[in-house]
Amino acid sequence: MQTRPRGGSTNGARSVNRNLFGSDLRGIRFTSCRFHNCDLSLSNTCDSMMQDAVFSGCKALGERFDHCSRFGFSITLGACLLDNSSFRGMKLKKTGFRDCRLHEAISPNAT
Repeated sequence: MQTRPRGGSTNGARSVNRNLFGSDLRGIRFTSCRFHNCDLSLSNTCDSMMQDAVFSGCKALGERFDHCSRFGFSITLGACLLDNSSFRGMKLKKTGFRDCRLHEAISPNAT
């Protein structure tokens, strides 16, 4: 498991391109952030805020998006692997999925 990143916000960050597998991302605010070819699989995003976050070519296997803050949740995903991820109870009206793989992903009661 990777160490917890310093700071609590990526507000205005242009782009993230790194391996975040199993990282502790609890409570971090990702605002207008772009993730390119990142591995976010099994990272802890509990209470993280994702607003206008864009994921391109990322892997997020088993990711619990349903543990993110529901306030302002809006993400766009393109060409991502999201197998076994959960969106349970999340509002997905502002979420775009394009060319993503979602095998056995959970989205009951998502709106």
